[in-house]
Amino acid sequence: MKNPEKELNVKNQIKLAKVFKAVISAGLVAPVFVSVSACEKEKPVIEETETTKTPETTAPPETTAQETAPPTTEVVQTGPVEYKGIMINPIECLRFEGGSFYFLKGNKYGGEVGKEAGRVIIDAFELNGEMKISIALRPEVIEILQQKHLEENKELRFPIPFDLEKNKGIKMVESEDYSLRFYEGIENLNWATPKIILISNVPLSAKLLSPLNSDSFVIRKNNDGSFIFSFRGLIDTDVNEINFEGKKIDYVGLSLNANGINLPENFQERLEPPMPLVTNIKIGMSFGEIIEKKFLEIIQIDSETENPNFNSEEFSITLRLCMVQGNKDGDLREATGYLQTALDNFLTVGTDKTKIPISLIPADD
Repeated sequence: MKNPEKELNVKNQIKLAKVFKAVISAGLVAPVFVSVSACEKEKPVIEETETTKTPETTAPPETTAQETAPPTTEVVQTGPVEYKGIMINPIECLRFEGGSFYFLKGNKYGGEVGKEAGRVIIDAFELNGEMKISIALRPEVIEILQQKHLEENKELRFPIPFDLEKNKGIKMVESEDYSLRFYEGIENLNWATPKIILISNVPLSAKLLSPLNSDSFVIRKNNDGSFIFSFRGLIDTDVNEINFEGKKIDYVGLSLNANGINLPENFQERLEPPMPLVTNIKIGMSFGEIIEKKFLEIIQIDSETENPNFNSEEFSITLRLCMVQGNKDGDLREATGYLQTALDNFLTVGTDKTKIPISLIPADD
């Protein structure tokens, strides 16, 4: 004799098995991952309903992590991931695993799916006496992140111009640019005292890597053998508005002074001092290699006497971000300002509390 209640329980188990199978096939059992709708255009997953025909079964099939986890080229982390005790924020269209970032399918950087796009570097460099982490990224990723930050925040940011994985121990100190006190026309400087980044302990054979794209990259050799590298006209301010402390900026440039370096052959052949070389350069390209320990003459102010001192035994590289504001007649004046802290100069990943400065993977790597 049939038991109606028992038959109803069996039918309910079959229906639950169908629903469970649909949930598994839709990938909803992996809460850490989501489909990368921003990185790829895939056909939507259609969940099974009661009208969908599937083979009946009395129990849900056994599954493994390998079967239920989405393919690594189609997923991205939805939040920070812990790596060696550090919270690493996700980067759009990249997958983070084992200390490295990898390109996802349909990524906006043009990177090959599954290829390494970046890596986390522990104790990458020293800033103001503290060791810092860095995320080294490929130039094509940095270019997109720079443009996004410019459009959203109206500010220019650039990566640290070294391969910090190969060149450990570099030290950076932010300081006031005291040299401007002794320039003629300094009375026109109507902003806060500008900042300069002083760089020391750079290993021999370290290469300087371009942190920006520039169609007006200027190389000038000084009488003492040091070089001044200028990245000029970095932003078309008629197209992209950029601000500093609430002021609209008309010109943005980055200058890097370095001593003890050797130029790449293609630059050496074209540079004819005292005339500067004007050329173009792309993010991640090398424009110099440290070949000897030589230092720049840095002006520093004695805290007690306020007299200038000349330090020529410590720093081999300096970085300055220059921003100029035009006057009401449209002519540029000698008003130069800089971002207030060294970390604010650098392109970063993460929130204000967890931001990590970005460095470079060489373009030819």
